[in-house]
Formats: sequence, C-alpha cells, structure tokens
Amino acid sequence: MELLADLREAFRLDSVKLNTITRKSLLKWSRDVLFEERRQKFYGAACSGKLKSRVSICQKKGKRPDWSIRLEMLKTPKIRTAIKIFLDDLGVYTMPKKKNLGALAKEKHWKQVLF
Repeated sequence: MELLADLREAFRLDSVKLNTITRKSLLKWSRDVLFEERRQKFYGAACSGKLKSRVSICQKKGKRPDWSIRLEMLKTPKIRTAIKIFLDDLGVYTMPKKKNLGALAKEKHWKQVLF
C-alpha cells in the first residue's frame, strides 16, 4: 500500500486532470515527475526481468516501441494516450485492489520506477 501511495504521489495523480490540461501543462507535468525516465526504467525492466537498453529492445522486436518516442514529438491526444497507457501498464491509473498489491508491485517493478 505504501508503494502505491508513493507512486501516486510521484506522478501527482490525485491533483492532475490528465484529460483536460493543455499540451504545455502536460509537458511541464512530464518533466516535473520525470515521466520519460520512469517510463524507460519500467519498460526496460519489464522485458524478461532484466534491464535492457532501448537499442536492444528495438533490435529484439524489429521495430521501435511506442514508449521510446519522446512526448515532445507527439501531438496532444497521443501524449494523453501514451501517458494513460503507461500508467495502465504500471497499474496505478485506476486504484488496484488492496489484497494483491505486493504481487502487483513485484510484477510491475514499482521500486525501479520510484528510483
């Protein structure tokens, strides 16, 4: 439960309305919460449990993954979609059930995302 609270606080999910803020505010929010670095750490660790670089993941999949594209390069609706997809993959966009938080934290590599 403590890791979930730390993640929600790190991403400021309780105080930010991701559906309504402007592009400039979205990009400022992403810089403030270190969104790019956290996203890269999560997806790098999610591949078979080992830390992998962006290059090795691209070579393995054969194409560039969506998460490797910087948010500044995307249009506003795609920025919102990318943020929601990452937070959903991380398991913090909607509040998860309390009884499986430990397993979810280990499966989703929450400690690495928090640095």
